[in-house]
Amino acid sequence: MTATSQQDAAIAKSFRAALLLTASEPLAEAAVMDGIYALEAGQLPGDRLELETIKSAVQTSVHSVEEGDRALSLLPAGLHGVLNLEPRLRHCFVLNVLLGLPRETCSRILYLSLSDIDEAVRNAMQALPELSVSAIASEQSSFPKPAQRKTLQRCAKSPAGWRSR
Repeated sequence: MTATSQQDAAIAKSFRAALLLTASEPLAEAAVMDGIYALEAGQLPGDRLELETIKSAVQTSVHSVEEGDRALSLLPAGLHGVLNLEPRLRHCFVLNVLLGLPRETCSRILYLSLSDIDEAVRNAMQALPELSVSAIASEQSSFPKPAQRKTLQRCAKSPAGWRSR
């Protein structure tokens, strides 16, 4: 892997983490920029970039993702429920479970006790099934989207319509 591809991978990983933590594309981008600015001149991004991005992201996050927010389109459907967790639960769950950071590291980043981290992760895991079902239901209620509707109507009118996209 070249230095450039390593940098790209580190930035992409940091952005995904920030997106999950902030539930907002603009806030995630700002957190990555903060992470980049925190690097010393000539320092290659890596774990340090991710850590600095995470620190910035947990300071600026929204309560839950708004319907139609671009953040939803940037993540797999299975993670949409995570964006709707209350920020404290989301932060603990993302850091400890999704990113695999040790509880002690999560505690230092979030300024929470180990028992608070454990409780928040447990509560997030209990809330996620319901939030995930809600996210799927809201996505299905908005299907088909206007552009998809036109394509479906054209296909319904003409047996060959599906081939003429």
